[in-house]
Amino acid sequence: MNANDVYAKITEQIVSQLEAGLDESWSACWHTGFGQPSNASTGVAYRGGNVLVLWASQLVAHWPTMWWATYRQWSDLGRQVQKGEKATHGVKWIEPKAKAGADPEKRRGLVPVGFAVFNVAQTEVAEGFPGTPWEPPSLEDGPAVLPRCEAFFAAIGASIIEGQPAYSPITDQILMPPIGAFHDSIGYYATLAHEHAHWTGHSSRLDRTLGQMFGTPAYADEELVAELAAAFVCAHLGISTEPRPDHAQYLGAWIKRLRSDPKALFTAASAAQKAADFLTAAAERPLVTT
Repeated sequence: MNANDVYAKITEQIVSQLEAGLDESWSACWHTGFGQPSNASTGVAYRGGNVLVLWASQLVAHWPTMWWATYRQWSDLGRQVQKGEKATHGVKWIEPKAKAGADPEKRRGLVPVGFAVFNVAQTEVAEGFPGTPWEPPSLEDGPAVLPRCEAFFAAIGASIIEGQPAYSPITDQILMPPIGAFHDSIGYYATLAHEHAHWTGHSSRLDRTLGQMFGTPAYADEELVAELAAAFVCAHLGISTEPRPDHAQYLGAWIKRLRSDPKALFTAASAAQKAADFLTAAAERPLVTT
């Protein structure tokens, strides 16, 4: 399967999920709380649009575990992909092979190629693998501070003031109500991740298009980037995201955008991954001492 086929297939799958949310309480594959999809052979986490690809497959097949690998990698790990199982396809970017005698300085840029992986649940004796399903923190006592999440966002150092959830590019401030205003801890930290994702788009950081009027395509695009970036950050922190009620109004715009350009989802996911990487680097940078 080539890269364009992968773009089209996964976009159609996710658009179908979004369309189902038009008449119900909306949700998407990035709200499932599966954790960070990773390669079982290398331990390396998948990134960008490929995270959405793997989450979507897990959602459809009800696979709770986040470990993936190619057919050969599973074989090298002593596991056998079960007969009849279908692979999940993603896209990776590689440097094209240089022709004999070609000047390396004139070599073209990276090119997209498809790859195929299988979930651990598709292999024999899947329960023997160390990957475990994601388990949410206990919320029996209502919203509670989650120390790892609290430390993560505090270390970033964004200016946060009290108010309804929003980010102002004019003042470069995040507005957030106190945690007690939320139904649970997950909702609070997922919202905080979303607003921090907008914060990365400031001209002094990743310089995305911000401040557009509500209802414009650019406004909806930025909301999708922030939505995906929040999901990536939350997966890194070991928590899930929840569907934001205010995003139900963007579903139509997102569906129209993705249907018109199958690559748009991967473009948004790439920008979201950059935002998540920026936040993670800021939160986990080494402490400088004198």
